[in-house]
Amino acid sequence: MERRIIIMSPLHQDSIHLVPQRSVVLKSQVSDVLQEISFGKNSTLRWRGLKRMQQLLEGNHGIQALDRGADRMLAWQLTQHLNAEPPDREPTALILECLHLLWTQCPADRLVQSAHDLIDVLPWLVHAWQCFPDDSQIVERVLSILRIWSKFKDSHIKSKLIRSGVVKYIKASLHENPTKVCGLVKDFTFRASGSDKEYLYTSLKKQIIINCQSDQSNIVEAMTATLWNLATEHGIGKSMAMDSVVWDTLHRIGQTWSGRNGLAIVRHWSSITGNIVAIAVLETDSSTCVKLIEKQRWLIPCLLDTLQAESDCDLRRRCTRTIRCLLSCSWGQHFTMDNADATIITNVLSNLATNQSNDSDTRVQACQAVRSMLLVDNDVRECNLAASLIRILDERNVESKLAANVLQILSTMIAAGKWNPDMTSLSGVFLPRISFILIFEWNVSHSKSFPALLKSFFLIASLRYLNLLDQILKNRGNSPWKLRPTWLQIQQLKKFWRGMTGC
Repeated sequence: MERRIIIMSPLHQDSIHLVPQRSVVLKSQVSDVLQEISFGKNSTLRWRGLKRMQQLLEGNHGIQALDRGADRMLAWQLTQHLNAEPPDREPTALILECLHLLWTQCPADRLVQSAHDLIDVLPWLVHAWQCFPDDSQIVERVLSILRIWSKFKDSHIKSKLIRSGVVKYIKASLHENPTKVCGLVKDFTFRASGSDKEYLYTSLKKQIIINCQSDQSNIVEAMTATLWNLATEHGIGKSMAMDSVVWDTLHRIGQTWSGRNGLAIVRHWSSITGNIVAIAVLETDSSTCVKLIEKQRWLIPCLLDTLQAESDCDLRRRCTRTIRCLLSCSWGQHFTMDNADATIITNVLSNLATNQSNDSDTRVQACQAVRSMLLVDNDVRECNLAASLIRILDERNVESKLAANVLQILSTMIAAGKWNPDMTSLSGVFLPRISFILIFEWNVSHSKSFPALLKSFFLIASLRYLNLLDQILKNRGNSPWKLRPTWLQIQQLKKFWRGMTGC
């Protein structure tokens, strides 16, 4: 019986060891290659070892090579060939090619570990660039390796990379051939520490600004992304706000690029502007950066034109956020009102808020900006605004944050006398809808702030009826003395509710 099973089996008994044997053979090959590279008796044997290593890595055996310490051996060989007099060009190029192949095949965790182990090799990569600046193969491989390392989230590795001396050569390349290094600069600034961003901005500011004015979209896209990354640092953002060259550059970008020929560029532009404004709103009206921003009379019209012309939700959200930030401070309110018609601003923002094609965050930002406009300009009165906002509450699955901001606008309109709702006609749809949202938030979402907003709205709505009753009592000049306590009680309630709602 046992013999029949062996004969009928489609696989030889030894075939079950095929995969482990192959792995062992491969590890043996890697070890032999490393031995040949390290201890070859002459340069010919060592060169042959490097070529064999390249072939192994091109066969996607980087993990096995890394397991045998290929990264450390190749890094050591790089230092030896660069220390030679003169430095060895061809071995250097081949070693860099092998390192690039090795690190592109590594899993993220192994790559980070390798980078930590070989952090001291960074200056040698820069030295290779320095020794052979005209060798396109060597320079491209150095830049490719630096880009791999620049994408690490590890702040220690990124800082070592930025401070390795490479910025000097990046600066020259941004002047001579920016296409090569613009992506690397963008990666350097992403998630870099504050001090490293300051160092990069100080070192490369002139070159970045110049390349933002390029006609090549890929260069402008990378450089505007770089400025955006830098502007998130408070000190740099404030410095940009006080720099007329930066503002002139932003103006030119806003005029040159649009969603049709450079959507990513316009997104970056709106984010840079928004970050600068968000920092500037914390400044006093007399500060230098505020005075300079107030001279940028193009900004508000450009933001409004973008909001009306572009359909990209991400871009709309960023522009809306900038306007909302400006309306949150006194100097920003005056600046906004001086450079655009209040009714146009309100209409543009209210259209954004009510347009269901926009994402929820864009609509929330628009609602907050609309409410700020209502508080700033007493002459603004949009007859259809309240009706449009009520339709938002009637939407299926309206998000809590959006509904809360709609209620705040309606409350503000009632308090300012810009909306006198007919509560009888609204009671059939509006009040039941609010009740449903309140019950859902309380029982399902367990929101703490949302019920308070609803309560605020009901208190303000109630205040309107108290005003009506107050007027009735006043009209009855010869009313019986018994109505006097009722009238006084109403005044106390009005004072109490005004204190709670701020209206």
